[in-house]
Amino acid sequence: MTTPTIALCAISAAISAAGAYQWQAYRYDARMAALVAEYAKSQHKAVEHAHAETIRLQTRKDQAEVQAARRVRAAAADAAVLRDSLDRLSDAADTALRESSDSIAACTAHGATITELFGQCASRYGEVAGETDKWINEALMLREAWPTPE
Repeated sequence: MTTPTIALCAISAAISAAGAYQWQAYRYDARMAALVAEYAKSQHKAVEHAHAETIRLQTRKDQAEVQAARRVRAAAADAAVLRDSLDRLSDAADTALRESSDSIAACTAHGATITELFGQCASRYGEVAGETDKWINEALMLREAWPTPE
């Protein structure tokens, strides 16, 4: 082979290698662009899912808080009814004490003891009932607001 032929073959090989390299670079760039697009799409989907889950959990928590507020109002109404009933019973006890036919000293002593005992029991009962209502309400709110997989 002659020198011009060898030079021509070398030039041809160099051009072919450069073309193959360029073709491989285009192919690599296309694959990278596809991977980047796929990653962006999956990232967007994950963000949308996380946002929807956040909204679902926030809604659940808000509903639990609304229910808890309703229970607090109901407990307050029950406590008002209890106080009213206690007042009426106390008034009835005082009236019965005044209308009794026993000796005044015995009725007064007996009535005073019963009234004091009743007042202490009713007061403590009201306190315990109030604390119980608060505890139950908090436990229910936590159970209702607790995230659950869906």
